[in-house]
Amino acid sequence: MITLAIDTTKKESEVALSVKDNIFYNDNGLKNKGHSETLLQNINEVLEKGNVTLKEVKNILVITGPGSFTGIRIGISTVKGFMAVLDNINLMSASGFDVLAHNVDEKYKKDKFSVGINANNKGAYVAGYSAKDKKIKNIKWMDMATLKECVANSGMPFFVSEYELDYFIGAEVDALGVVLRKESILEVAESKVKSKGFCKEGELNPLYIKLSQAENAYIEKVAKAIVFEKVNEKNAQEIFEIEEKSFEKSWSLKTIKEELLLEDRTYFLAKLNEENVGYISVWKTGEDYNILKVAVLPSKRRLKIGTLLIEKVINFVKEVKGEKLFLEVSEENEPAINLYSKCGFIKEHTRKKYYPNGKDALVMFYNKK
Repeated sequence: MITLAIDTTKKESEVALSVKDNIFYNDNGLKNKGHSETLLQNINEVLEKGNVTLKEVKNILVITGPGSFTGIRIGISTVKGFMAVLDNINLMSASGFDVLAHNVDEKYKKDKFSVGINANNKGAYVAGYSAKDKKIKNIKWMDMATLKECVANSGMPFFVSEYELDYFIGAEVDALGVVLRKESILEVAESKVKSKGFCKEGELNPLYIKLSQAENAYIEKVAKAIVFEKVNEKNAQEIFEIEEKSFEKSWSLKTIKEELLLEDRTYFLAKLNEENVGYISVWKTGEDYNILKVAVLPSKRRLKIGTLLIEKVINFVKEVKGEKLFLEVSEENEPAINLYSKCGFIKEHTRKKYYPNGKDALVMFYNKK
């Protein structure tokens, strides 16, 4: 099995290749040059060292952030370019937090801990590690004063790369240094291969914790350009096309047609410059309303379209004088829970084994206050 791993989140790109029991790295001989100039050269270098061609690669892992905005985009676009010409590739993504947590001593992984990454000397990117789920959660940016207080009050160990330890210690943050082994990026890839933690090309998106000024400006532009349409069974194909691209286990066209015919269902379609980019569905139960699905095209995520869809339904329920608005969400779906919380939903109770896979669901109600 041949695996290629790419990290362009730092100043210089890092590429690693595993061929059976052998591991090859680029030698970082291309100093002071941008990722656009060096990445393909570094990839070719490790392929030559491994005596393999790109077409022989079976697995590709790319680090999606946090880090350099430009570097992250170059890494992801390069991999997407490969996907256009390669067949049967297992595509995977990971964060710098995943690699950092992977290098933490096993004795700490029996409980919770947190990890941090220098945010270009302007605060830190921070995330928690859940021993129960064995994954990274609650990613956020913090200024150093807030981080110092949080680490002091949490009672949890806080880990950073040994190369960045001085930065955190200098800000009086109680941090522990971790050695980032070169082979760890391939070990993260290997663990994802074993667990079949693959993703689709459309799901490969940058992990931007703090958006650039240009991106914030574009999001504001999107918010002004978005148009919502209340749709019916005639729009079933449009809803289905978004559904199919948004969910691994999507509803069939037949199911969607049946849904749209129900009198107690309301669907809103989001359009951006005449392109269908998302939809939301809500079910009227007595005087209350239940959000059933929120879908946004993978290519249009991180533009706050999901937030706009939810706000549309909140206003709709107010207009029709509905009593309560609520939804169910998997307790493991951290991004969705964070989104709903920001929109004013609060957890009320848990429905045990709500989903077919036996997972619990959180029931969240919109707080009108």
